[in-house]
Amino acid sequence: MPKKDQSKPKLIVTHSANFHVDDVFGTACAILLFEKKGFKTKVKRSLDPKVWAEGDLVLDIGRVYNPKKDRFDHHQDLKITHKNGIKYAAFGLVWKKYGKFLCGSQKVADRVEEKLVIPIDAEDNGVDLYRQTMEDVKPFTIRDVVENECARGFFSNQDDSKRFDDGFFNLIPFAKHIIERSIIEAKDYIKIEKIAEKYFKDAKDKRVIILPNFLGYGFSKMKEPLVTIYPDARGNWSAKAVRVASGQFASRIYFPEKWAGLNDEELAKVSGVPDAIFCHKGLFLVVAKTKEGAIALVNAMFKESGFLPVKV
Repeated sequence: MPKKDQSKPKLIVTHSANFHVDDVFGTACAILLFEKKGFKTKVKRSLDPKVWAEGDLVLDIGRVYNPKKDRFDHHQDLKITHKNGIKYAAFGLVWKKYGKFLCGSQKVADRVEEKLVIPIDAEDNGVDLYRQTMEDVKPFTIRDVVENECARGFFSNQDDSKRFDDGFFNLIPFAKHIIERSIIEAKDYIKIEKIAEKYFKDAKDKRVIILPNFLGYGFSKMKEPLVTIYPDARGNWSAKAVRVASGQFASRIYFPEKWAGLNDEELAKVSGVPDAIFCHKGLFLVVAKTKEGAIALVNAMFKESGFLPVKV
């Protein structure tokens, strides 16, 4: 079989004019795909069917979904959805075919799909993913970043097509970086889950998991853990409450209200732990100079809550 000519850039085509999160991230995903295969890439934004026909990969335009030919539009009546029923947008369709290749495993690809791809597809299809808890405050999302760039120079004398193209191409390195970091996070998450399971299994007291280093997550899926204790980046020891569920701020347990925001001598006096350093005002984190001090802070909290002390 003759070798593919990798000196010729692969042409990625999407629509021109205004843009959205899914065509930005779908294009970035396609660039990463071809780069991993050893090709350079060229991106054209066009509404001309003749240009679409030239594309090696076409997304979010053309009203054709044919993954065998690398055609990834979702504006026609597609009969496929993500596992949770959310409809695919262009980013999701590209990821559906190439996510495993980019990630190296389906498990990693599924994690990226869950955290990054599905939310972007949902927004492009008009699905509300959250309810505001405050009427006058809402999250600043990736969609806001993209919309800010799409609106850049709206009242300038710049030609609209150039304004949109400039904004779109300004976002591509950002989108590539987010996808690449999401893949790394997914790989780390899967490793951390296994590590967390080992530490939980080995723990003498399943309520309090003592770690040799910080693990950002991994214990929310387990029922018993209330607190993790670990050496922090400043050379101290932290005790942090386990969250009710991944992605939520609510904790399974809180340190005493009278500790909130206290430091050093003040915290040492009220807690009875001499090397206590800090208690977060949100009451989910305390810090001591030593591991023994962190355990003592947890025990002081347990005593006030009517729990038995930590088994170490």
